[in-house]
Amino acid sequence: MREYPDFRTGEPPEFLFQKYGSLEDFFRQSISHADVNLDSAYIDTLVSTFPTFGDLFTATGEELMNGFEQAVVPTTPAILNELRITVERHLVFEDVSDVREKVVNDIIEPKFEDLPRDIDDIVVGSNPGDVIDPFLVALNKQLLTDGGTKPLVRNIIVHKCLMKFEDLMGHLHEHTLGRAGGCEWIPEPSGDQKYEYDSVENPYLGADARRDESEFFEIKNKTGSEKGSGGEKIGTQMKKLGDVYEGSERYYTSVIGQTLKGHRSKGAAERADPELEVLVGLTTIQKIGLHKNTPRVLLEFYLELFTEAAEKSDFDIENVVEHVTEQWEERYGEEDPLEGILYWSIVGDPRQQTNETYDPWRETVSKDSNQTTLEEYVPDLG
Repeated sequence: MREYPDFRTGEPPEFLFQKYGSLEDFFRQSISHADVNLDSAYIDTLVSTFPTFGDLFTATGEELMNGFEQAVVPTTPAILNELRITVERHLVFEDVSDVREKVVNDIIEPKFEDLPRDIDDIVVGSNPGDVIDPFLVALNKQLLTDGGTKPLVRNIIVHKCLMKFEDLMGHLHEHTLGRAGGCEWIPEPSGDQKYEYDSVENPYLGADARRDESEFFEIKNKTGSEKGSGGEKIGTQMKKLGDVYEGSERYYTSVIGQTLKGHRSKGAAERADPELEVLVGLTTIQKIGLHKNTPRVLLEFYLELFTEAAEKSDFDIENVVEHVTEQWEERYGEEDPLEGILYWSIVGDPRQQTNETYDPWRETVSKDSNQTTLEEYVPDLG
């Protein structure tokens, strides 16, 4: 269990004092989410070990587990770690259950429904132009596997899954980190309204999260997530928030990264709002979450949420690999699959391969008809 250095932590968030009348109340409510029963005597022991919210908020993971070890009987390493995870999570998030429900239902579960489960899901995407690259498949087979079909299929499926997960990471951070440390996630208005400030429809123009009306955060996954032109838009929107909410602090943040060097949109954002602070990495996560170990809290929470979503969607990578491998061998048989994929991925109706004759309404080859010959596509021009 790694402890993080203190780059930009803050005081315990206000919700701890507003939601819980006392430390006793905090321990009763937070630990009720763990599979552990504590009687009053044990809670008194915890309060004597961590007498203030400040003491509890700044405690290391090891200190928390040592405190639980004195207060919980019987104890096991698994129970102590579960208590540590539960308490740290409730120190960072005001309503853990609400965050869990919204993030799983709105962000993670829809992505799991879109994961590959069939051979057609890996040879072409939802966009007909997103066809599997036969040259990458060849390199995969030649360099990254032992030449067998199953390892090849596994690599393709894993790559597809990771690409889809990468697409959701920015939204995941917005919805989860954007609710940490007493922050409120800000939904984006629909339509053109999202580009203009409106005191009723869009009062927090461009911000992904806010702490009251004193701090506003734009949250990105990495420093390269936005181009320079996007940085100018972000800076302009943040400048507008600074004009409306006088004295407010605005932050353009990226979750992943060690340095601002190479930031693609930092300069444009700073020029548009000279008072904007640009953050990256641990400084970002601690500034928003306030707790020193917010990165660990996020990681553990994400793993739990993804596991829950995988179980609900009945996604099992081993079963998918087995199923697609069988389909692959049935489709290609003894034929060299590399030749088959190369042929399928580039041979189509010739009328649809040039803008001089392309018709978006013309029926095109289906995803699974890779065995169709070129002659079947040639139009009768006589």
